[in-house]
This record gives sequence, C-alpha cells and structure tokens, in this order.
Amino acid sequence: MDLIGIKDKIPKDLFDTLEQSGIKDLRPCQEKSIKKGLLEGKNLLVCTPTASGKTLVAELAAISSIMEGKGKAIYIVPLKALANEKFREFSNKYGKFIKIALSIGDIDSADSYLVDYDFIICTAEKLDSLIRHHTPWLKYV
Repeated sequence: MDLIGIKDKIPKDLFDTLEQSGIKDLRPCQEKSIKKGLLEGKNLLVCTPTASGKTLVAELAAISSIMEGKGKAIYIVPLKALANEKFREFSNKYGKFIKIALSIGDIDSADSYLVDYDFIICTAEKLDSLIRHHTPWLKYV
C-alpha cells in the first residue's frame, strides 16, 4: 500500500509530515493495521518483530486522533534513554502541530501539569505511578 492510499484518511499536516520524511510505501503490518480499522478508532494489538513498522502504526493512530480532537495519547517505552530519544524524534516531527511531553521522573506523582499536553512519552513505571495516583487527565487518553 502506498502512503498516498491513506491521504484522505489522515489529517493533511500528518500526511505532509510523513511524506516529507520520505515515507512512500507502508509495510505489511502497517497496511494490515489500517485495513483492520486503525484509522477508524478500532482497538488493535500489533505483534510484529523489531524494525517491522510498529512505531509508524502508533504514530498514525495517536497523531491522527490528537489532530482530530479526540483526546490525548501516551507512548510507553521500557527505558528512559529510549523515552528521551523518542521525545526528540517526535518533537522534531510533530512539535509544530501538537504539544509533546516527556514524563520519566523517578518521583511518584500524578504530574498534573501533563493535562496541558497532547502526546505524553513515558516509561511503564511512570505510567504505573500516574495510574496509582488516579491522575485526572488520564480519562482523556
């Protein structure tokens, strides 16, 4: 499937950004996810090997949803170093369209300031802390 095949299914700014980043064709897991309802808000579990395209699947779902005003998204990573890397990558790519935050602190808290952000990158441990603190803005994810 060509990227152009989903042009009418995603926000223009997202399409333009992906096209400018050099994406022309979608990988099999990305195409399958789209056909199974990724862009229609269906819940999916994508299990596929490393470097097969899962990150773009997440980007398509999260960034589309945010740009369409449907709520926030949380991108969960296993390591702080990866969180920092993804924060830089996503900020460069999407920072002009959405508000992106990094939440990896060791302090066990609700991080109420995150209510003002659209896309939150955090470690699994940090998400656990946010859930245990009954963080009010989680209902918008």
